[in-house]
Amino acid sequence: MRQIVKDMLKCDELHHVFLNRLCVDDNKIPGEYSDQEIIDEAKYQLSLYYESGTTNNEMFTGEWSADEQAQAKREVQQIKRFLAKYA
Repeated sequence: MRQIVKDMLKCDELHHVFLNRLCVDDNKIPGEYSDQEIIDEAKYQLSLYYESGTTNNEMFTGEWSADEQAQAKREVQQIKRFLAKYA
């Protein structure tokens, strides 16, 4: 498995999105996505934490519980580290 795929699967939100949504919808496994597709999806998922009205934004801004906000902040940091390495 390519390193970018391993690192992507270490990010909680990217792991969830790829395995539970994209791979199911596209009938693929994570390794079948190109590096650019993975990077583009990571950028998109990160943007959802800053886009008003999204579930991720509600979690990130603390509209839910403090635990959910902490989880969202952790997920944002994971994605940022991933993108710093690959984008």
